[in-house]
Amino acid sequence: MKYTGKLLIVDKEMPGSGRIYPKSVMEEAIKAMNEQIKEKKIYGLIEPSGSEYTNNLNSVSHTVDNLHLEENGEVWADIETIQTPQGRLADVMIGLNKCAFAARGFATLDENNPNVVKTYQIVSVDLIQNRERTVPVESVKWYKRLWNWFKKLF
Repeated sequence: MKYTGKLLIVDKEMPGSGRIYPKSVMEEAIKAMNEQIKEKKIYGLIEPSGSEYTNNLNSVSHTVDNLHLEENGEVWADIETIQTPQGRLADVMIGLNKCAFAARGFATLDENNPNVVKTYQIVSVDLIQNRERTVPVESVKWYKRLWNWFKKLF
């Protein structure tokens, strides 16, 4: 299935990290990422951590498409879940409004203001716990257990 989600707002402090992503930095990062998207090389994960940052194909849940910056400063992306166990889990989590979109990447910070991102390379768009609903990380594990149980039924 296809979904659209907001990643961040440029020039505003991000909740949690406190980082500020300037518009010019994000425009450059989006342009570079869209070149990769054209080649269909961008895959996303659910709650990536540790070694999963390498995009282990067993952990892939979706592809990324149409990364763009709106006039109001919001950065949006489209994803399409794929027919893998993680992709089906992503459909369930999104359907229950239990996750949010997040850009995964590498940043350098301004030396004079360590909250301001100086350069940014987007690696992927992932699904993370829904920050607005403050769903604990443990719930993602619960969904994975639920999904494993569900697979056994069919």
